[in-house]
Amino acid sequence: MKFYVKDIKSKPVTEGLVLRYFTKDKPLAHPLYKYVSAGDKKQVERLFKAKEFTGGEKQSAVILGAQKKKILLLGLGEKKNWNLRKVVLAARRITNLAKSNKVKSFTVAVESLTASGVSTE
Repeated sequence: MKFYVKDIKSKPVTEGLVLRYFTKDKPLAHPLYKYVSAGDKKQVERLFKAKEFTGGEKQSAVILGAQKKKILLLGLGEKKNWNLRKVVLAARRITNLAKSNKVKSFTVAVESLTASGVSTE
């Protein structure tokens, strides 16, 4: 499995794309959302609108997108409770989610997983 950490200025070229959401986030709140195709955005927004995915802690969803690209949605819970320990747990959840969905390579925006006051380096 290949794990790509990208700056949010370049388009991901991997098989999967990880979008993380805190509770009460809107779909377009994620920095990599702009790279999701229009049809895939509709699927993501439908999950939010139907409240099938709310960004709750330990919640996840997988969408088979355009060109067989998989979009992994990861719920992180309340932003006020976000800390370094939860960053580590989220990384583990991303890896497990990718493995269980046979995603061999995926992109994660580091900026979207950092804890308050914790460096991305």
